[in-house]
Amino acid sequence: AYLTYARYLDNQLECHVDAFQAYQRSSEKKYIPGQIALGLAYFNGNGTMKNISKGLSLLNDAADKGSIEALCNLCKIYYRRMEYETVLKYAKRFGQNNKLCSILSRAFSGVAYFGQKNYRYAVQELFNEELQQVIIHKENSDLYYYNEGVNFVADHILYAIGNIYANANNCQR
Repeated sequence: AYLTYARYLDNQLECHVDAFQAYQRSSEKKYIPGQIALGLAYFNGNGTMKNISKGLSLLNDAADKGSIEALCNLCKIYYRRMEYETVLKYAKRFGQNNKLCSILSRAFSGVAYFGQKNYRYAVQELFNEELQQVIIHKENSDLYYYNEGVNFVADHILYAIGNIYANANNCQR
């Protein structure tokens, strides 16, 4: 069984290396999804040595070119690292150009404020009719399939809202 598992790991590593090389070629051709995939590969160490700064640099570059997916990934990374000020910085970059950008901006801002225990601002961002509709109907929402960022924040928003209600620090019943 151990030998079988070792072969499995070798195969997985080989697949990650092949994927990394394909992402490199794609990124060299200025294809933004390839650049995002390469950034995440560097960040996570998939198919290459882990290089967090290079990964974040590639994601930042894609975000500078207007990639919503890159912004979502940056917000998720910094949220998981509990760097809430940085999440707020990136959340503002979504802008209000369309429904998706508006929802993602509010959602990431709301969960970042919640992480900072700034419940008043978290409530302002999270208790938004448009955002609530995405949470309630996330599987049926066009936005759900458009970007996994909506799914990520929807789950965190439900958690945050539950805690806000449980603590009732800054919300009226």
